[in-house]
Amino acid sequence: MANLYEGYKVESLINTYRANPDMFNDDQLDELESLADQHEINFKRLEGNFSLRRGLQQAQAGFIEGLTTMDLIPKEPRTTGEAIFRQLGHLAGFAPAIMKAPLSVFSRFRGTGMYQALEAGIKTLDNIAIPMKFSRGTKATFDKVLQKTGAESIEFLRHGSATRQITEEALGLGVASAVSSVWKGTDVMADAFVGGAIAGGAFGGIGNFVSVGKMYKGTPEQIQTANARLRAGVASMFMGLPATMRRDPIEMQIYEYLLGGFFGYNTRPAYKAAAGEWMNGKKGEKLGRNMQDILDPEHAKDWNTITKKTQDYILHEHPMQAYKNSENLKGSTGVSLGYLEKNFPDAKWRPIAEQYIKNSGREVNNDTVHAFYRLKASDAMSVLSGRFRDASSTSAQIYSDQQSDFSDPVTREIEHLKNTDKDVYKEVDKKQFKTEQDFIEAREQATSESLTAEGGRNVEVFVESLKKLIGSDLTTKHEARYRRKWHTETEPTQEVFYFKDKAFGDIDVKSTKDKTFGTTSLGERYVTLPINYLGFGGFSFMTHGVTKNGQPYKILDFTPQGENVVFKVDSKKLRKIENKLEEQGKYIYSGMKG
Repeated sequence: MANLYEGYKVESLINTYRANPDMFNDDQLDELESLADQHEINFKRLEGNFSLRRGLQQAQAGFIEGLTTMDLIPKEPRTTGEAIFRQLGHLAGFAPAIMKAPLSVFSRFRGTGMYQALEAGIKTLDNIAIPMKFSRGTKATFDKVLQKTGAESIEFLRHGSATRQITEEALGLGVASAVSSVWKGTDVMADAFVGGAIAGGAFGGIGNFVSVGKMYKGTPEQIQTANARLRAGVASMFMGLPATMRRDPIEMQIYEYLLGGFFGYNTRPAYKAAAGEWMNGKKGEKLGRNMQDILDPEHAKDWNTITKKTQDYILHEHPMQAYKNSENLKGSTGVSLGYLEKNFPDAKWRPIAEQYIKNSGREVNNDTVHAFYRLKASDAMSVLSGRFRDASSTSAQIYSDQQSDFSDPVTREIEHLKNTDKDVYKEVDKKQFKTEQDFIEAREQATSESLTAEGGRNVEVFVESLKKLIGSDLTTKHEARYRRKWHTETEPTQEVFYFKDKAFGDIDVKSTKDKTFGTTSLGERYVTLPINYLGFGGFSFMTHGVTKNGQPYKILDFTPQGENVVFKVDSKKLRKIENKLEEQGKYIYSGMKG
């Protein structure tokens, strides 16, 4: 039985609290509530008594719960203010990237160590937040399923399509919401998944279909900011208004408005998001996309995994900042022309492009001129960086992992490309091609049709012919591989220099593109280098030497002798080679060994 005297004391304290609530701190109120329960006295603390300390504690508890899904500080909010702090903390834990918004207020200090440390901290939290980890994992799994089933070859399921982005966002936020409610029971998880999926799909749709369009005139940066703010407002209303109409507690309404605003502000059109991902390269490439892929992306291995709209954006609209150009072009085309103009300032690249295209038997227009810029910029980078392409994949822009040895003979082939026809024949209609040889002959005919009598080459003609042979779907599936094979087979054999030993230690320097010594054919397959169009010289390769007995050897061959190596071309022979080249108005620019 409760002590009556103690009960009177508790009632006296309660009356004192009601008369002067500021006399009691939170710990004393907790103790008073406990005593009131023991003596069966009705007591409820005043709601208007907000404590900043308790508010911060609730924000901490909400943040930990949002980050880990676990309620490690199970103290319920006692006032509306505390509940708001709790929900704000939960939102920051659920999606830590939202904390970049208040940080951006101090963007003028972006270069300071403190700012960078805070930015790195937010990024780390976003990486470890359990709901976001599950969201990213769900999207990655979805991507793998599309890739393995071949479904991403369908245009509306490729990277950069609105359908794919909306589906990914719906699955991602749906799973994140369900995981965030994992300790509240399966019914709550199911409701959370449905609600999150609806919201995620809406955010994806807003990113693709909500825009200021032509109603706002400004710089590209201003239009981008206006679009982001418009999407934030629409998404915020989408999430917040239903909560307001349901008369949810004020803290829940604030949570919904902020959640919608955050995801709406950060959503972008699918093609722009896919372009950004493509530019960043594959996971693990710390320096991002290979620069030669950026200069001429159409020949990158994964080019056909993105939509046509994404491709056009990368080629012509992406705001790349690498090099300025005289035609004010954007995207890869602008970077390519800027690279050519920076490294070959005396060249007039548009007339050069137009003449080259005309000689190839193709129509001269902006599309073909821009394609020329991209291809030649990538070729130029190969030369200027001292990194020559593998002979079997030169124009295809697919670079071998190991550095190419330019003195290898032109007969070198990559097994993967050699087996292309064999692999594709397994999938073609056997009624149309009864034998593999029938298919190979038809494919070779398609290659022949893409070449002109004047020496022009047009891979697009080949691709169109291939579609007629095996259909659009099968062509799309193997297009990148066939493009590489086409470039390998149709690249012209270029002239190379070699020297031949003569009697009395003398030598002779000659050039050829088809001379054979024993089993070695001299000549190199590669597209004409950009500098060779300028009219005042150019690059050629010297690949081999030939003994007096007609035995060829690579110019950089050597033999080990103890701890040293002895090159077959010693300093005396090198001087003789240089003298012979000088007689022909040539000189050695550089040498390399793969």
